Amino acid sequence: MTGSLSLRLSHLPVTAVEFITDTVVLVGSGASLIAYDTQTRSKVAEIVALSNARIHGIICLKDKQLLGNGYRVIAFGSKGWSIVRVCIYSDDKLSMKLEQQYLARDWIKAAHWVYDSNLDCWMVALALAHNRVIICDPYSGAVVSCAQCEEHCILYAAAFFGKTLETLVVASGTVFNQVLVWNPNLQAGDIDQCADSPIASRLCAHDGVVFGVQFSCKGDLVASVSDDRTLRVWNIKEAQCDNQPIATLFGHQARVWKCLVLSKYLVSASEDGTCRVWRRNGNAVGEAVDSWKQCRKNVWSLAANASETLVVSGAADGSICVWAVDVVSGKRIGSNEDLIASEIPTQIEYLPEGVASRAAEHIRSFALGPSSNPATFAIMDSGCVLCKRGTLVSDSKAWDLMLYMPELAGYSMVCSTLDGSLTAVGMRDGSVLLLAMSPNNDSVIRHIKRIHGTSVSQLAFSAESELSYDLITMGTDRRVIWSRIRVSGQINWDVLAEFRLPGRTRMATAAVSSVAGWLAIGSQNGGLYVYDLPLYLRRLASTTHTATDEELPAEVPVLELSAHWGKIHGECEITSVVFKTWSPSFAACTADLELDECVPSRCAILT
Repeated sequence: MTGSLSLRLSHLPVTAVEFITDTVVLVGSGASLIAYDTQTRSKVAEIVALSNARIHGIICLKDKQLLGNGYRVIAFGSKGWSIVRVCIYSDDKLSMKLEQQYLARDWIKAAHWVYDSNLDCWMVALALAHNRVIICDPYSGAVVSCAQCEEHCILYAAAFFGKTLETLVVASGTVFNQVLVWNPNLQAGDIDQCADSPIASRLCAHDGVVFGVQFSCKGDLVASVSDDRTLRVWNIKEAQCDNQPIATLFGHQARVWKCLVLSKYLVSASEDGTCRVWRRNGNAVGEAVDSWKQCRKNVWSLAANASETLVVSGAADGSICVWAVDVVSGKRIGSNEDLIASEIPTQIEYLPEGVASRAAEHIRSFALGPSSNPATFAIMDSGCVLCKRGTLVSDSKAWDLMLYMPELAGYSMVCSTLDGSLTAVGMRDGSVLLLAMSPNNDSVIRHIKRIHGTSVSQLAFSAESELSYDLITMGTDRRVIWSRIRVSGQINWDVLAEFRLPGRTRMATAAVSSVAGWLAIGSQNGGLYVYDLPLYLRRLASTTHTATDEELPAEVPVLELSAHWGKIHGECEITSVVFKTWSPSFAACTADLELDECVPSRCAILT
């Protein structure tokens, strides 16, 4: 999805967004409510809408006949909520005025404008964290009526549907991994004395806390997102108790915070810094059509304009991105039909004798071997390493227990070479396990070495030749080690150098070039760090044989930082570093040449 607009609007996270017209979007950042014009690409107004609270939701009353040239906007966050008057004039100028500010007795999870036909006026519906709904007068803040769901529980999310009190429906996302759909039985009086309202539908399938829920425009579908990294879609018009979702959508690499249900698409926003788009055709949902990366971590908010031509997302780095919906037409990035399933055996089939089974055994890390010599490794939470030789689609060969290591239980970090011929597994005790298939594919070659004093937190491979790889590993103490691995019937392993990254920098990727004489690290926060290699290390790294004791220094050398470029990709993680050099072969350099004679005349680093 090509972004039509992307900018950093605030130094605080953008936790709420909402279109007030097709081109003007309201942005909640901290306690401030900001109006931004997507056509002129300018901030047109800003006010403080809440006292001592961050705005987490913005709801507009789009009724020009009732309100003339203005809109009334609910801004809420924590226990506070306010009414803001927004006026748009004929010359496209816009003004905002804080009218009222109130405090609820509980945390507010959702707000909604709802019409009271008896009083012939608009009221404010608030969903509270203890699964309650209150109806408030927007002019006085007084609670007119209230309702309590029969399930007394804590909510992390809620959504409303319906324009009148009689048709009001609530979807509650609970901490017990469920979505509860219920009709509030509104009553006057003390909310603690309210009779319970029955649950119409109990939607159970998530494996984690529900962080966001959203109704479709017709109210027949509910979308929910969760701690389990999925987006699930439910048809509540056909729902029975304990019904299952009509679609379960995977793709995010971290928790999912928000979702949108549009007429043709679904959109989700995640902790992984991305938004993903799935095609929707009525109740048929599932094909992923696009995704975009907005920031390093946490896209908090999503909204679409009334015509569904634009989508806006707000992120933790203070940025907003506005995207044209029609650019996804005809695109496709994958669907559930493309997935290959291979059933893992039960614990009793692979656990060694004397090892107790785990209540929640699962795959902690996963790696694919080379296509020319296929194998698949699954590192289980119990510390068992399972191997399936051949392709996953082939059922002729089952999963076998390759080894059991208690050190792998509950912790493993995995990285594979680009061709899949070598896999490295980082452990909690600072060891690294190397796995490779033998040339005839009848066994697995493995080698383990403890090279860190702390847990291995990051690994990256950089290939120099077909059978030689540079492995860069980082411990939780930010100590980074460069190893040269050679695979030829057996694994040979030389530790060549170590260094430290400055501050709180976390490695994301790495590359080594003996020709350029540099080692480069790409960080998780967009920085590039370059280390100069001493001449003897360049010569050693350029050879194809295993280093002898005479060639290796008595102590592992410590490299010094030579150059640093901060945030060359903004706050986004650098996922790849590649060297491009123009020089004669390094093998032409001999021992009597000076260092400068071996440096290429030109070198570029691509990120």
